Amino acid sequence: MLSKIFERNKVSLEIKILAIALFLHDLGMERISKIIHKAKSSVHYWVLKFREGLNYISVKKQRKCIGIDETKIIVNKTQYFIFAAINTETKELIYMKI
Repeated sequence: MLSKIFERNKVSLEIKILAIALFLHDLGMERISKIIHKAKSSVHYWVLKFREGLNYISVKKQRKCIGIDETKIIVNKTQYFIFAAINTETKELIYMKI
């Protein structure tokens, strides 16, 4: 399916998938382009083509109250911050970032 979304194949499909995965994990275009050593405009193009290929229509949900929390954990002497947002009525996880 992904090979049909991307008609050009100068850059491997694995690199494109990595770039999209990094974007979905909230990394910026500039940072992604430095990680994979490709132009920012290429990363932006791949993300747009991927979105078009999904045929996904987002629907805004009405929420009365959202709970937000953060915590810090230490793993192997490295600190990580975890942020989470939940819908307090349905207990649905809306967003999480480490």
